[in-house]
Amino acid sequence: MGILMSLKMHISPIRSATRCLLIPRSGHWHGPDFAHHDRNSQARPGAAKGIPRVGPAAAFVLTLRDAIARRQHAVYSHLANLEEAFSSFDEAICLVGPTGAVMRVSPLAREIFAGPMFAERHGTIWHADPRMRAMLLQSVAMTCQTGVRQSMTIPAETGVTVTVDMVVGGPSLRVAGERCVLMRMQRRNSGDTQPDPDHLAAVFRITPAEARVLGALVTGQTAAAYAASAGVSVNTVRKQIAMLMAKMQCNRQSELVRKAILGQG
Repeated sequence: MGILMSLKMHISPIRSATRCLLIPRSGHWHGPDFAHHDRNSQARPGAAKGIPRVGPAAAFVLTLRDAIARRQHAVYSHLANLEEAFSSFDEAICLVGPTGAVMRVSPLAREIFAGPMFAERHGTIWHADPRMRAMLLQSVAMTCQTGVRQSMTIPAETGVTVTVDMVVGGPSLRVAGERCVLMRMQRRNSGDTQPDPDHLAAVFRITPAEARVLGALVTGQTAAAYAASAGVSVNTVRKQIAMLMAKMQCNRQSELVRKAILGQG
């Protein structure tokens, strides 16, 4: 009984202290303020060489906090290099957690998120269309769980779409051991490149029905949205997208969109 009581006395402070450990949100980290505690501890008589006297629970929390802070600094340094590289190609990057919590956004990504439809809300990636929002968060979760690259084209505002590629961040981009998803985003003015189905069919040697699906993808529509507007089943549209990928030698929908836009020139 005495042993159990002793364990409780040590574990309870750790639990309560770790609840307020660093939580990432929107590129900022929030955690407990130990400055007051450290100053008081160092002022105690008998503190050797400025080292504060703390119990095992507080020492554990302080060590863990410092380790996470060092890891955070390493992650952000690596991201800064990536941001500089991708911005040279007019591409934005964003680091998110498995549930879509935004941990870091590049300056270009912040510009994209300033739009009315595709944005960051309450520290999480968000879209004005609930169905698109659900698909976006599902893609993030799938990428994180399976490690398989996900791609989608998202309407950002009138006449503007954003092509998003998602990959699992490498070990250097993990925070507190948690897998993160690196999103690469590129904005396109779809209003300037309205697709002509007949032209797409002739250029890529695809059927008129496939050309209409391809045109819908260029304007930012999802398979479900196009199926609803065209009065066909989602499965039919997905089969047509699969045929387009095979005929146009693409592995992702974002590649279909890029080829279609270039093919209209």
